[in-house]
Amino acid sequence: EMRRVNRLRLTLPVKVRGVNIIGKRFSENAFIKDISSGGAYLYMKNQVSADAGLRMMIDPDVSSLNIKARVVRIEKEGNGNGVGVAFI
Repeated sequence: EMRRVNRLRLTLPVKVRGVNIIGKRFSENAFIKDISSGGAYLYMKNQVSADAGLRMMIDPDVSSLNIKARVVRIEKEGNGNGVGVAFI
């Protein structure tokens, strides 16, 4: 798959807040697996729907970088979910 921007592969903690597939609000500690200027790929436990809005605090112990994102891809990954998001 060709991407318009380069992605940086890394593991970075992220606090994710949103609404899961059963409509319940959640806040969880997750991990970014790769990131670019336009989005990221996360590993998280909660199941979310495509097009769901998320709020992310990247590296919450070190910074206060808060980002709004929209779910664009979901994949089952081990005991959790791989979630592709676009920053908005």
